[in-house]
Amino acid sequence: MEISEAKVAVARGVKFMNKEFGRYWLRTIRLDELDMNSCSNCVLGQVDTDFSYTVEGLGMSDEDITKYGFDLPPLTGDYSESNEGMNINYARLTKAWIAAIKAERKRQGL
Repeated sequence: MEISEAKVAVARGVKFMNKEFGRYWLRTIRLDELDMNSCSNCVLGQVDTDFSYTVEGLGMSDEDITKYGFDLPPLTGDYSESNEGMNINYARLTKAWIAAIKAERKRQGL
């Protein structure tokens, strides 16, 4: 996932989070612990108890999860990405979320 793709998905995710959780989610996220490769320290994991629990509670599909930048797109083709490649992509996704959350907090005066 390129950083530009991550930013687009995360922008959708910010709108989704504002709609579903209001300002609560922006106050809940601990940026210093945010890690989109962690079920408990990702955006959805920090807002509720766990990524999977929150996804199920919101009735989100796998497509929704990717569309809103909560996870990487599924791998396609006859290969699997290396752990290093996956870590780089999750780092890009985390970086995009941190920037978006900071901007949204500023926009909302938090």
